[in-house]
Amino acid sequence: MKQESRDFKSCEVQNTPNVRAEASNSLSLFGRISASHLVQIFLRDDHWLVRRSILAALVEMDCPEEVVEVCILGLEGDDAAVQEASVDALGSLATSRQSEVALSQLLNLKNSESEYIRVRVAYALKHFNIPEAKEALAQLREDADHRVVGAAMENLIF
Repeated sequence: MKQESRDFKSCEVQNTPNVRAEASNSLSLFGRISASHLVQIFLRDDHWLVRRSILAALVEMDCPEEVVEVCILGLEGDDAAVQEASVDALGSLATSRQSEVALSQLLNLKNSESEYIRVRVAYALKHFNIPEAKEALAQLREDADHRVVGAAMENLIF
């Protein structure tokens, strides 16, 4: 009985979000071939740590289609940390073949009810050097929240 109890506890420890996040990071070391598997994990595991780890790995792996897919899922979820990381990841796609889709998502978020999302959108839009992004940044400089205004104006100061 003691052996069974120890084995169960071992499985319990392996099923923690930290371990699942590390497993996702390890899977990403296989390169682009692992991208679809990471997307599947993102779909099945809604823990914020696992999802943020997958987002970061996909961005680093230069997998723009998969990044867009998980960002859209992340934005639809309820976790603010994953939503913010999704906005940041969309900003990283400014020079990729998914830049139009990423910009479209960001422009939809510029009027988000969450000031934290609008702050992240302001930072993300700075990566896009096209009129639509510049116009959205100009609108965010007029935001009611001073943090959003600061984020949108930050590149003008330096």
